[in-house]
Amino acid sequence: TFFATGLYKARGGSSLCANLVARQGYAEPFFQSNVATGDPLGHKTVLLVPHVDDFRLPAVTSLDARAEKKFVFGTAKIALDFDVFNLLNSGTVLGKQYDARLTGATGFGSTLEIMNPRIARIGVRFSF
Repeated sequence: TFFATGLYKARGGSSLCANLVARQGYAEPFFQSNVATGDPLGHKTVLLVPHVDDFRLPAVTSLDARAEKKFVFGTAKIALDFDVFNLLNSGTVLGKQYDARLTGATGFGSTLEIMNPRIARIGVRFSF
């Protein structure tokens, strides 16, 4: 896992900041559910790979940015914020269906979760 955060304070109450997060992808624990093993307690779930983390999803990298401008009116302060999350708009896969028994739209190997798309947010903060 790698984290990097930076902040640049400009004149007049303005600032720019960024946050970078990079980490390895989640493990892909391929398995088969509902396997008849002859066990009197019922069917079992069986791991299909020697180790749970033998296979991994792609690495996840996310860059977020913020621009901020502060205004001071006596003891009161107003801050205008503009945030952008997932600035590079990466659509990295975060989860798949690992149960080899399942079929259909959400069957084995189907993508179940991806990173949120690029999102922008405008905010106002008041303090006094």
